[in-house]
Parts: sequence; C-alpha cells; structure tokens
Amino acid sequence: MDKKFVYTSKLAPYIKGFLKERELKGYNSSAIKFIFLEIDKFCNEYNIQDDYIKEETIDKWRSTRPNDSDRSLYMKYNAWIQLGNYMRDLGIDCYVPIPYRKGAKNNYIPYIFTHEEINTIFLLSNSLKIRYQYSGTMIFTMPAILRLLYSAGLRIGEALAIKNKDIDFEKRTIVINDSKNNTQRLAAINDSLLPVLLQYKEFRDKNPIEKILVPESPFFVTQRGKSCLGESVRRWFSDILNTAGISSKLGGNPPRIHDLRHTAAVHSLAKMVRNNIDVYCALPMISVFLGHNDPRSTNNYVRLTNEMFPGIIQLEHPTSLIFPKIPKSE
Repeated sequence: MDKKFVYTSKLAPYIKGFLKERELKGYNSSAIKFIFLEIDKFCNEYNIQDDYIKEETIDKWRSTRPNDSDRSLYMKYNAWIQLGNYMRDLGIDCYVPIPYRKGAKNNYIPYIFTHEEINTIFLLSNSLKIRYQYSGTMIFTMPAILRLLYSAGLRIGEALAIKNKDIDFEKRTIVINDSKNNTQRLAAINDSLLPVLLQYKEFRDKNPIEKILVPESPFFVTQRGKSCLGESVRRWFSDILNTAGISSKLGGNPPRIHDLRHTAAVHSLAKMVRNNIDVYCALPMISVFLGHNDPRSTNNYVRLTNEMFPGIIQLEHPTSLIFPKIPKSE
C-alpha cells in the first residue's frame, strides 16, 4: 500500500482487502483510495468503534459533508456501498446505504481517437522499451491488450480477468466473465486480432513458468507469470500517448485507456451506418457488443459518432432513438 494511503480505523482491514481485490482485477482505484482516506479519517475523528457499517454511522458521516457537491456525494456513497457489499460477501452483516441519485449524471465527455491515432498507438505499442532491468514487466503484453480493448470494446478489468480457459481460438470467441454488470457474454476474435493473440500466446508459452498453461491461469501475464495490473497498463498507455503527441482536443478531457472502448463503439457504429445498416438496427448490436444491460446506455454513441463523423447519421429529432415516431393508424 502506498505510504500516502494508510488506513487505521476499525474499517481499515476491510478497506485494504477491498482495494487489494480491485487491484487484482485490474481496476483503477486512484479516486476511491482518496474517498476511503476521508472515510477512515471520519471514523477515527468520531471514534467509531464498530468493525462493521451501521446506518447511524452513515447518517453521522453524511452530516459532516454539508458542502459536498451532488456528484461528490454520489461517488462517496458508492464507495460506502461497494465497501458494504464487500463486507457482506465476507459474511459480515452490515448496513449498505441506498445510492445517492442526485449526482448520478456524469457529464464526462470521452475522447474518441481517430483511425490514424489508433494505428499510431498500435505501432508504438510494438516498439516499447524497458527503461531498466525488471523481470516482472508486462511490456510484451501491450500490443495484444490494446488491440483486444479496441477490437472487442472491452473494459481493462474485463480484459485482465480473462483466463486461459476463456479463449477458444478455434471458435474465435472469448468468454467475458468479470463484467461490470455481473453478466457473462461472448467477445468475438476478428481477423486482425487473431494473429496478434496467437503471437502473444506463442511468446508467452515459451517462458519456463509453472502453471502458465493451466486453464484457470490468467491469459495476460507479466514476465514472471503474474497477473497484469491495470495501473501498469495505464502507465504504458500514457507513455504511448505522450510519444504520439495525443492529448485533449479543444480543451476537452484527456484521453484514457477506457476511451479505446468508446472509440470502438463509435467506429463500429459509423462503419455499420456506412454499410447501409439502419441506425435503429445498429444500436442494439452495439449494445450487445459492449455488454450493456440497458440499450438506452448506448444512445449517447449516436451523438459522439455525429461529432466524429458529421452528417453520417440522419435523425429527424434528437430523441427519436428513445421515442421513435409511430405512424398514426387511419
């Protein structure tokens, strides 16, 4: 644990355990670590001696946050909820608050890479170099991971959770188990992705590492055979973006590795529309491709696609995807 993130309250063991689990799954915990520091400090300052979460504790904590914005409260309540659910999974009966709905809307605008930028990212991932001797590096996985994220529209956590048994190269499918919505889905291996994954696997399997071929072992590993961490992937991706000179557009948000998923959706939607697939038919396919539970979550990609490729999608009204016009019966 980073020296900056030291937790000492009665809830500290569970906070540390929860963060460790997220780390092993490859999730980015940067923001939630700071939220837990605040929660840990609150428990110490108000002498909370319970080693489980009580409703009174949540109420007391909420009274100390009068100046927090709705968005901030939404994120902090989510931290409490995730911690409570983690403790319940351990068999600890504790209170889990309901979500704070007011700040649920996130106005974050994703960065959509151009096709040229995607090609540059892939080329640079092939030529990454280690700055110093480190046998635990996962640098050789980067070309395969980045192409998988873009080709299959995966989240980084989903990609790093893939096990050997989840990939069927003959059927060219990948079973995605560790999804955000706790559902299982299939991701297709397309013609350009297949040789990249096979090349990675061939190189990986030459390493004399115990259990590297075991079905339950992770598919993406470091040179020591350990699971790759999401933070390491993000650092290498950041290096690639810096080398490529790719940064925020017109004062917008800086590009993130998660934006490969958004870009995959936008590029796929644009391609389908260009191939004369009706947008009303294309959206459900994009929704399945991304693993969305609610197809309405995919509607935002219509706006992003129109911004990236102006005029490609013709809609009679901005809300027509949600409330399509129904002809009146005579």
